[in-house]
This record gives sequence, structure tokens and C-alpha cells, in this order.
Amino acid sequence: MFTIMDCIRMIIAYFFGTKTSKCIINRNDTVELTLSLDCSLTVAHLRRLLSQRLLHFSENELFIHANGAPIHILDEQETFINELLFKNSNIIFLKSKLLQIPQTIPSINAITIKNQSETKMVQLSNYLSDVTLEIDNEKFSTIDIKRIVYALKQNKRVKQLKIRSVDRSIIRLLSEVLQVNDTLTDLDISCKINDDDCILLANALIDNYSLKKLNLSQNAFTFIGCKAIGKMLKSNRTLKHLNICRNNLQDRGIKSICNALMINQTLSHLDIYQTQISSFGCELVAEMLQINETLTWIDIGDNNIGDDEIIIIAHALKFNHTLTELDVKWNYITKTGALALIETLKINHTLQTIKIQFNSMSQDVRVKMNQQASQLKTTGFDLCTIL
Repeated sequence: MFTIMDCIRMIIAYFFGTKTSKCIINRNDTVELTLSLDCSLTVAHLRRLLSQRLLHFSENELFIHANGAPIHILDEQETFINELLFKNSNIIFLKSKLLQIPQTIPSINAITIKNQSETKMVQLSNYLSDVTLEIDNEKFSTIDIKRIVYALKQNKRVKQLKIRSVDRSIIRLLSEVLQVNDTLTDLDISCKINDDDCILLANALIDNYSLKKLNLSQNAFTFIGCKAIGKMLKSNRTLKHLNICRNNLQDRGIKSICNALMINQTLSHLDIYQTQISSFGCELVAEMLQINETLTWIDIGDNNIGDDEIIIIAHALKFNHTLTELDVKWNYITKTGALALIETLKINHTLQTIKIQFNSMSQDVRVKMNQQASQLKTTGFDLCTIL
């Protein structure tokens, strides 16, 4: 498909002729091929041409302007090929996004590990030989963390990655690495990431086919970042566990998650403990539970849930046939709400565990639960506040 500007130039070329130049395509510092090009055409035209000539050519590769800056793919229709040529040069440079990010990362295969008693140097390849990896800026310098994360681009060993207290540039780098890494299955990040960071990570996971567990608990993103997570969940077909507890998501954030889980057919575990939702947020969760057919575990504890809210959720669970564990600890559920759950359990024979510790209800509730819901393995009533 040609742009309007390309068409105008082809018409001019038809009537007045055109001048082509021999240009060399340099891809990540490697000469790939030589082409005869009409340099008055747009960079978008050149991208379409190279997509047919270069192996594995993708949108992750950017053309470099003569001023040294990469050209965003959305600007290629307004940029001409001759703008890519440095003075007195016929070379066109292509750079992968991944190769642009770590500009200051030296190619040294050694990192320094710090702890309270000693500081030692180890080979990066040896450090990346473990299945589980935990990094933070108390043990490593920022540049060493960049080396570690960047190395995950090709690493085939590390499956579990925990990140604590790192510079935001690390999250940007990680989001790029996640687009190509096909080994990581478990990612745990707790370092006060904000909405922008959350959006980067969520977008990177849209087409990720290896990650199964994502823990973003105790961070600093809001419903804005949660919206990106919801978008990811509508496309991702691999993620099974999602922990976004202890973030200020509120109803708008939970709405994005619940809307996605009416479509998603993969996620089985959802932790939204202490996410500041209201009665409306509980209604959204209830509506989702009536439709979703994959969740087996959900934690909605410490969300100011009272009897009215748990009654709505209990009603929804009459139509749910997959959830096996419900965690509603640290709320304000009394005997009235608990009895609503008991009524649900007369119909729902899938739910096997209810954790209801640190709520306020009388002792006789446990007796009724045991009498009328024999399928329950755990109720958590032993730790309830007894009136």
C-alpha cells in the first residue's frame, strides 16, 4: 500500500523521469545488501521494500536519521529516504530497538555482587545459570543490573525473576527483553513501578507466550496501568496467575480487569487483595464470576466488604462452576453475609475452600457451614472474631 506522497512522486517520475542511487543497507552494524533506490520516496516505502528482501525484518528495527536519531515507525510516511543518508555517504542504517537501549552497557562478562560482609566479582554467564534470579540495587550497581536484564534476551536458563528496588530504566529495558525472551515463566516485580512502567510491561506481554505467573503487588500504579493490564489479558493466552494486590486500583482499575476476564480463557488465579474497591467494584467482580469459566482462585480480602457486598458475590457464585477457593479475609462480614454463602453452597458444589478469617460472626455460623456444606475443606472460621 502506497502513501499519497509516494503516489505523487511516482507520477512525477513517470512524466519527468527519476534518479536512483545505489544505497547500502547496514543492519545492526552488518552490511546486508545494496539497492538501487529513488531517494525521493518515503521511508515507509523503503520499509515495505525491505520486508520482502531482509530475513526476519520487523517493526522492532528502526531507520536512523542523518542527525543520528532513530525514526519512529509512525513518522516514516513523512520522512524521505534521502534524509537517512549522512553527508557524502550512501549507507542507510537500521538498528534494533533492543540494541539501542543499553547504550552505556559495556560488553564485560563480569558483574560485582555486594553484601554486608564482602564484595565479589562473578562471571555473568555463571550468575545466569540458576533457574531463579533475584536482583536489586542493594546487591548490584545499576549498570550491572542492566547487563543482567539485557542478557536475558538470549538466556535459556532463568525461569523465575524477582526484581526489587531498581532504577526505572531497568523496567524499560525489561519490557523490551520480554518481547523476545521465551524462557521466563515467573516474573515478580515490587519496586514502586508507576503507571508508565506498568503500561510498558503490559504491552510487552501481549504477545508473550512463556510467562505464566505475574506478581505486581505493592507497587504504585493505579487504574491507568490497570487498563493496560486488562488490554493485555484480552490477548495473552499463557498467563495463569496474576497478583496485583496492594495497589490503589479502585473501581476503575478492577473494571478493566473484570471486563478482560469475561473474555480471557487462561487466567486461573487472581489476587486483588487490598485494592481499594467499593460496593460497585464488588458488583463488577460478581458479574465477572458469573461469566468467567477459568478462575479457580480469587482473593478479594481487605476491601471493606460487608454483608451487602458478600451477598452479591454469593449470588453470583450460584452460577459459577469453576472457582474452588474464595478468600475474603479482613473484611466486615457478619453472620448475615456468611449465611448467604451457606445458601450458595447448597447449589454450588465446586467451591471447596473459603477463607473468612478476621471477620465478625458468631460461633454457630461454623456449625451451620459444616452441616450444610460438607464439600468444604477449609473455612478459616477458627481465626474469626467471635462476637
